[in-house]
Amino acid sequence: MLSEQDKTDLINRFGIVMDEKIKELKKDIPSRDDMVMINQAITTISEENVKLKEEVSVLRKELSVVRERMKLVDSRHRSDNLIFNGLPHDKDSNLHEIVSSFIKNELGILDDPMIGDIIRLGGPAPGGPLKVKFLRGSFISKIFGKTIRLKDTTFGVDRDYPDDVRAARKKLFLIRKEIMRANGNVRVVIRSDIMTIGKEKFSWSDSIGITYEGKEGTPKLSEIIGIDMAQKVASLRSTGDSSKDSARPSNSTGARGRLDVGGS
Repeated sequence: MLSEQDKTDLINRFGIVMDEKIKELKKDIPSRDDMVMINQAITTISEENVKLKEEVSVLRKELSVVRERMKLVDSRHRSDNLIFNGLPHDKDSNLHEIVSSFIKNELGILDDPMIGDIIRLGGPAPGGPLKVKFLRGSFISKIFGKTIRLKDTTFGVDRDYPDDVRAARKKLFLIRKEIMRANGNVRVVIRSDIMTIGKEKFSWSDSIGITYEGKEGTPKLSEIIGIDMAQKVASLRSTGDSSKDSARPSNSTGARGRLDVGGS
């Protein structure tokens, strides 16, 4: 049994140990001044974060403007180009003669086309698409005025669209195909990357699908044509389309006839 003195000594020792532990813990606890400094730092960081968000927002808007300007410059650069599909040629062919002959014999245009550079888009493979630059932009209008002659042929003439526009047109033409299959009385016009039905304009977004006034446009499209297009649009978003008809989705006038009103 511990004597009263021993108990007192033991309690005192425990008290000393606890006091030392408490002192150690107090070292890690911020003082009132420390808390003031911490709060000030948090406030400063929060204010800087707000400013950074505002700067990022401004930069995004500026980047969007730059992208639109680049698209405009690219579009102007391509405006004098056309893509010719289905013309027979090989690596030894005189491409200027082939294109000039096609314009004269198939399109019935006798004027000098004044052709600049011609690029084989399919590489050395025979019969691939040809990108042709015309030295007179007005001549392109003449060509599109005659492309109706290519109906029910294997030839096609397309504008030289940027890759993103061409990809969007591919989706829109597949949607147009479904619309015409369901309701042949609906007039659907695709110019550049815009699909117009009556007065309503639709576009394509890989993240959303068909869009109308900048928002998800499938309900509006389904309402106009009278059939539910949700499944078709979802399919195009997730997996694309393996249809052979998608091989030439622009305003080409080949075996499928005239798909686009106007060459815009």
